[in-house]
Amino acid sequence: MRLALLVIATVAILSLPFASASFQMEDDVQHLSCLAEGDCRLTTVPSGEDIVSGQSQGTPFSPERVLFEFELYPAQDELALLPERLENVEVDLRFDDDPTRLTWPDVTMTLVHGDGSTSWTMEANDGSAWPAYSEDEVELDLDEGRVMWPGDRARLLLSFSVDRIASWTLHLYGDSTFEMDVAWSADPDAADVDEPSSRSSPAAVEFESAHDGALVGGESDCFSFNIEKKKPWGAHPGTSFPSNFNNSPRNPNSVF
Repeated sequence: MRLALLVIATVAILSLPFASASFQMEDDVQHLSCLAEGDCRLTTVPSGEDIVSGQSQGTPFSPERVLFEFELYPAQDELALLPERLENVEVDLRFDDDPTRLTWPDVTMTLVHGDGSTSWTMEANDGSAWPAYSEDEVELDLDEGRVMWPGDRARLLLSFSVDRIASWTLHLYGDSTFEMDVAWSADPDAADVDEPSSRSSPAAVEFESAHDGALVGGESDCFSFNIEKKKPWGAHPGTSFPSNFNNSPRNPNSVF
């Protein structure tokens, strides 16, 4: 019986979607996911718990703040150019004690992206449509740069303050998401396939030949090649010219 239960549990684990995340071109939608208590992540597929719920004991004089921290996991593994804005931000947070939504608190969100961060606040929408909290566009604060480097940390902070005794439920597993349309991304390790070279030992190549490669960080690539010297336009056969001769009408004294 134990063996059968172990096999069933193993199959169930293997069938779960792989909860990974990275800001890259192929994955526009980021899901707010909680895999366990204290383990919430940004994932590229719906993962973990369907809902997370709690009871607040706040008062108007001492509101209770609820904070979620969704970590990008694993950390950024590609070089990525962040977009100018987030789109279709949706948070499905519900308070069952007030169907009118008049007393529902604002939701504050902060996206930390590398050395920069962007914060915004959302009010509960009127009506009965879900999710109650949504924003069509959020402009990213890119003052600290637009590039995410491999190994950069990113996380989303979500918080709200409750000034009364109330039960709340945060719906996850595809119900709370945002879209990040990364303009460009690449794997530096995969792209860094150029010829090993340096100023003291340049790689010998043919002139006008194409080379695939990448300059990553403080790298430099050096090449040596031969250029066939051509006589200036209008010269007679057999005419020779000094090496510093230039027949350019724009700058007759230039030397190359």
